[in-house]
Amino acid sequence: MSKSFLGRARLGLFVIREISKKKNKLKEQIRISSNSDFLFESDIIKSVFNFYLKTYPEPKFLEIFKILISDLEKNDFISDSSVSKKFEALYDFNETQYNLLSKINLLTHTLNCLIYSMLHQDKNTPSNIREEITILALAHDFGKNSKIKNIYAKNKHLSHNEISANYLKTICLKTEIEDEITKRMFLTLQNHHNKDNQNNSFFIIELNKIDRSVREQELFRIEKNIADERIK
Repeated sequence: MSKSFLGRARLGLFVIREISKKKNKLKEQIRISSNSDFLFESDIIKSVFNFYLKTYPEPKFLEIFKILISDLEKNDFISDSSVSKKFEALYDFNETQYNLLSKINLLTHTLNCLIYSMLHQDKNTPSNIREEITILALAHDFGKNSKIKNIYAKNKHLSHNEISANYLKTICLKTEIEDEITKRMFLTLQNHHNKDNQNNSFFIIELNKIDRSVREQELFRIEKNIADERIK
């Protein structure tokens, strides 16, 4: 993995820095083990993989996670924007804020959501439910990736959340995950941008909490960087 990959990916990873603060130093808490050496090239991806194992010591979705994180690394997410080119409703952000968020690449936003989901979920929630939400946080924007879009969009009119749902369903069917869970995850990703909030499931609500919180932090960092540049 090139140095530019690492440098560009680190640029917006505020959550990686948050791990460092909360868990002492990242290198001390997230070991690069031989278990992940054969899977990943990037130190960031290795670190995130090991943090996942540390967060969920008895993972139910390990095989799915391995496939997702591997696809995240090899499909050039860093070259795609984390928002669509055309302005669309995204929580309560206005068009100016939306355009600022377009500066965050898809790799950065996806990793931010993934790590945030492991740090900030309610620890009273059963581990298997928290882990399922982590999988959803990782996969929810895969449909914005150019390569995945070309494979999993059955027609050009599918939204990114529908493509993400098709992608994750395909991955689930390769594993031994129960049909009920596969269906639930598919419907969560397919419908997580529905405007009818009253009928949102627990999983959609939790996924959107993560996505919104991360977006607010990303926007804060961008606006702070702009303000700092003006002061110079």
